[in-house]
Amino acid sequence: IELSPTIVDIARDYFGLRALEKAYPDRLRVLVGDGHAYLKTMAEPSHLPYDAILNDAYIGYKSSASMQASAELFHRCLTSDGIYAANMVTALRGLRSIHMRRERKHFQKVFEHTFLMQCDEEIDPFVPQNNIFFASDAPFEM
Repeated sequence: IELSPTIVDIARDYFGLRALEKAYPDRLRVLVGDGHAYLKTMAEPSHLPYDAILNDAYIGYKSSASMQASAELFHRCLTSDGIYAANMVTALRGLRSIHMRRERKHFQKVFEHTFLMQCDEEIDPFVPQNNIFFASDAPFEM
């Protein structure tokens, strides 16, 4: 689910999305819209759960209630061993990491396991950077 139709067009024209859609029409479907709103409709018991939810729209300045509600929504939409993954641009330590640490605590209340992976270990942990956050009820095998 992508909010911007322009981004979908770019992915089709320059990143091979069009070929993937043709190759896997039963497994790959691109929707334009608000991903969070879509997941709210998919959290109903009548819908099949997802094996994975990949979030590249992380916003670290949500209210605590909003973060907790999001974690619960993602959890409801996943299979029992499903995984949530989010790209987080955040520092790992210091004041710039407060929102990430707060969000991680909310996810730890909902999911049995969480893990934060620094994408480039040579970057100072006090500097905002790309990280991938994972949450699942199944243990991670690294």
